[in-house]
Amino acid sequence: MAAGADGRAARQAAERALEEVGLGEAMGQLVEELSGGQQQRVAIARAVAHPATCLLADEPTSALDAGNRRRMLQLLHEQSRAGRAVVVTTNDPESLEGVADEIVDLDAG
Repeated sequence: MAAGADGRAARQAAERALEEVGLGEAMGQLVEELSGGQQQRVAIARAVAHPATCLLADEPTSALDAGNRRRMLQLLHEQSRAGRAVVVTTNDPESLEGVADEIVDLDAG
């Protein structure tokens, strides 16, 4: 709704994004009621639901298990393939192998 969508369209985008991150059943829950990993996936769903042309993701998989980490990185990669610019920062560059179009290594700051 913050991007100007009507309530119905915003709700549909939110439901679709929650399904994409595997949390469709959590639609009515408060974020505080979710685990850390679930909260991380809600943050990704919020980014995906918003119509922004650029997504900035700072450590988007830090609280996730290996399966969800791969799933979320694949989702972000799909967002990139759909035309969005996606920038991910991570302390786990190996997790980006096979899903990142380009990896830039920063060393010592």
